[in-house]
Amino acid sequence: MKNRLLPQAGLIALILFVSCNKKLAYFDFLERNKLDVQEINFDYFSTKTKINYTEGDNKINASANIRIRKDSIIWFSLTPALGIEAARGIITKDSLVVVDRLNKVYFVYTYAALSEKYNFNIDYELLESIFLGNPPRNIKENERVVRETDYAMVEQKEGEVTFNNYISTKTSKLEKLSIVDLPTTNTLNITYSDFQVVGEFHIFPFQSLISLVYNKPGTSEAFNTQIEIEHNKADVEDGKKMKFPFNIPQKYERK
Repeated sequence: MKNRLLPQAGLIALILFVSCNKKLAYFDFLERNKLDVQEINFDYFSTKTKINYTEGDNKINASANIRIRKDSIIWFSLTPALGIEAARGIITKDSLVVVDRLNKVYFVYTYAALSEKYNFNIDYELLESIFLGNPPRNIKENERVVRETDYAMVEQKEGEVTFNNYISTKTSKLEKLSIVDLPTTNTLNITYSDFQVVGEFHIFPFQSLISLVYNKPGTSEAFNTQIEIEHNKADVEDGKKMKFPFNIPQKYERK
């Protein structure tokens, strides 16, 4: 039996995040009357990350290198315990392409195909925000806000999808995100923790936990994809161009 890299390996990269090696400074936004969400702003971004991916009986432990050009490209390379690159992928506004070097095949996903496969709406903006820990949709003044002692929960509606953003009142960072598709009850939950500072003011979660619970179209069987992420290095680059090397060998078969 071939040592197959899961076709869903591209989704591993969808939720990879950032890290750093400084401790989080103390911020206090409790006295502000206006909800101020701290987002990451950059030209280029890169990270080194360890991930544990589980979907049913399928498990993958790997290290990943990630590079991002804001609002444009997400590039990733995955290396499992074998110590050699197993997969390389690139995400753009149009599609996601993954090259499986172990089996000499490649996969091309459109967002429509990914959304149908997971019965959940997926687009580039959602994926990049998950990488960075930013709210996936811009928060507007007229949206419902529930204020608690430790957080403010911002509820957003987009068609039949509900976004619940839990913003820390101390750091003004997104600490938890819950996205629910109401007709199917498919749910994406993300929890960010161990916040640290990169550079002078960028705040990133050192760890995150992602859980996607979904039903396959036409069935009532529930599936759960879970990813644990631990980041060990991150760089935010402004004005310095970053390369995104990617090609598909001619002999590789499309799957």
